[in-house]
Amino acid sequence: MKGISKYILIAALGLSAASCESVIDFEPTDQIDKTKAFTSVDDLDAAIVGAYAIMPKTTPITVNAYTTDNAKMAVGGRNIGVTSYNWNYTPSGSTEPAGWAGYYRSVNAVNVALDAMQQLTIPVSDSERYDYLKGEAMAVRALAHFNLFQAYAASYTDDSKLAVPYMLVSEIAQPARLTVGEFMTKLDQDLEQAYQLMNGNESVESINTRMSALAVKALEARVALYREDYDRAVAAATAVLSVVTVTDAAGFTAMFEQGADDEIIFKFRMSDPLSKVGNVFQDNGGTLNFVASNDLDLAFAQNYADDASLDVRYGVTLKMNPADASQQLIGKYMSADATEILLTDVNVFRASDILLIRAEANAQLGSAAAAQADLNELRAKRIEGFTDQAETGNILLDAIAQQRRLELAYEGHRFYDLRRTGKSIVRGDVTFETTPTTLVAGDHRFVFPIPESEINANENMTQNDKYDGN
Repeated sequence: MKGISKYILIAALGLSAASCESVIDFEPTDQIDKTKAFTSVDDLDAAIVGAYAIMPKTTPITVNAYTTDNAKMAVGGRNIGVTSYNWNYTPSGSTEPAGWAGYYRSVNAVNVALDAMQQLTIPVSDSERYDYLKGEAMAVRALAHFNLFQAYAASYTDDSKLAVPYMLVSEIAQPARLTVGEFMTKLDQDLEQAYQLMNGNESVESINTRMSALAVKALEARVALYREDYDRAVAAATAVLSVVTVTDAAGFTAMFEQGADDEIIFKFRMSDPLSKVGNVFQDNGGTLNFVASNDLDLAFAQNYADDASLDVRYGVTLKMNPADASQQLIGKYMSADATEILLTDVNVFRASDILLIRAEANAQLGSAAAAQADLNELRAKRIEGFTDQAETGNILLDAIAQQRRLELAYEGHRFYDLRRTGKSIVRGDVTFETTPTTLVAGDHRFVFPIPESEINANENMTQNDKYDGN
């Protein structure tokens, strides 16, 4: 057993990740047994559910909160996330901050299912559902691979740099890292095939807790933004926004405090009362490990008319600590009075994110009017008394980046947004004097290390720069 093959065998034997990451709101199973006979489309459905179950859920949230300027460690906490907070992650670390093993387990579960699908004789009456499930499996595989790409690829745009292996079959292997160009060819093929199979079978019911044709388009828009393929980003985002629209201020509050789905395209359902998203920041017993930074508080204050209270997101995202009025809690996954951690879901794609993708892409293309219209639409739905603004050039791009920070705070985007736009992380508010305050744009720690266990077991695996002792 070597390298990624170790994770492939674990998934094949049906051992799912033992953490809050494995919670999903489906009954069938999270176990994929490669030796078990798949005899029906229902079996394939259950296998795909297993792939969702195995996939990391809160990893993007922790990565993007612990490492950036939106959160800070709480005094008296249990030092959870300290290595990420201090940018001290190493290949030999006891944790994998960006989910290497978990994502590859999920990919393997998909590949087991796809292999089984090819061996089934499908009744004509099930052919449409079969095609849809095949597309869904490819969509899940694409999502897992892109999450790996975000964390471990040496570049998002240089096709000659190293990405990660793209696993298309379940096998015991020692795969080498693909170049970014090679990786993207395979990812694009999965996206295209998934969309064709799913969109062509629209009569198959889809729900927002499973990847759909619409979610595939949302993923395509995100991938295109990272790749700086702005025309494609605009086209994919426009396709999504023709179906789903940005919710209003009341809907935003309901989205996080009542689980409303007004603008949700795809999310992971978290159904275990003992495994809540808010536990990323504090324990069920009340011990705080991370709290909101004054940096984010100030960003809200400076957003419009120097009055944070006008922005509905402020009272949802940050909540005063009932036990300490000087402290702001990370409130997005808490009750309105900040006394309870809610059993909330993990939003992966929602309309506001896609609207901001289109705004940024149009701004980069020089279509300032279109970008401004999207930006003003979002702000009008979030800020009481907002009047349209007329920004251009870099000021417009900065305004879009600001709205991404405020709209998507604690949802898994900040670190990667700063990385892909070439910005430094600058913390004005840290917990301890020894806490580092600046991660300069281009620093090697914007790319996560391949786990040492993978390097040692896979002779074809290459470590990311400056993590190999050189």
